[in-house]
Amino acid sequence: MSFSSTNAAIKRDTVLPSLEVLAQAREKLVSKLPQNGIGETETRRHLTEDIVPALNLSSISPNYYGFVTGGATPAAALADNIVTQYDQNVQVHLPEETIATEVEDKALRLLCSLLDLKPDDFPHRTFTTGATASNIIGLACGREYVVTQAALKLGLRADEVNVGRHGLLRTCKMLGIEDINILTTAPHSSLRKAASLIGLGASSVKLVNRSDAPHRIDLAKLREELDKPWTVNIVAISCAEVNTGFFATTGLDEMTEIRKICDEFGAWIHVDAGKHTIHSISGTLLTLASLWRHGKTLEGPGILGGHQRKRRSRAC
Repeated sequence: MSFSSTNAAIKRDTVLPSLEVLAQAREKLVSKLPQNGIGETETRRHLTEDIVPALNLSSISPNYYGFVTGGATPAAALADNIVTQYDQNVQVHLPEETIATEVEDKALRLLCSLLDLKPDDFPHRTFTTGATASNIIGLACGREYVVTQAALKLGLRADEVNVGRHGLLRTCKMLGIEDINILTTAPHSSLRKAASLIGLGASSVKLVNRSDAPHRIDLAKLREELDKPWTVNIVAISCAEVNTGFFATTGLDEMTEIRKICDEFGAWIHVDAGKHTIHSISGTLLTLASLWRHGKTLEGPGILGGHQRKRRSRAC
């Protein structure tokens, strides 16, 4: 089934299907597993004639405001269909068999250049499947970093004590770590989900926001949390908050100060910048390139993407 044939089946004047169309589609859903397959022709007809008319035109129409599901240009939609049709494995580099990994690498380099970032500053850049996966990778990196810093303070080598070898519970016990916290303001829901999945728990996400501006970081609160004994921290900076567009910081000076504070206490900075891309391109806001040049370990999962459609997902 081509994109054009599916697109032709959903041409209508309204963004939402009528209640009548929705009811008809529900009646035609296959509720019992058939004894024999219905075949490609009938499957194609069922999908295009029964199911597709009952879908909303969220990312296809400029007039749908239900969710931030992104959108696609015709060229991106074509690329998306090629990805599906050829189903390449970009996690394994096979230069004598396919050019797939090189295409992805070049695409990521171009994205870095688009945002005035030096590709060589991000040698381990990768695409993820979305907001949660991007935050999982970023927080996992932060978890390893803060544990490593705690080990170094005790005179231990990083390869002697780490989560990958000993597991989170045993590693923390060996280093005397009682808590690993994620300090943030106005976090996206995917941050708590990611914290749960990597073993830190959703309750490890703690707010260090100002009372007069909940999206802004209170530097006094931040320092107070970082100074607590037997605790290591990941500082998650929203750039910008997904629903409102508010930033956790006001500019380079404040970001540089946060970087200094985090260096002082061995904390990891995790920049969740899924909504920053368009501002970087338009030049209306401080670019991540400036932050990177002034932060020696400024790590930014999601800095090249956002809540986009499947297969055009976030990049780290």
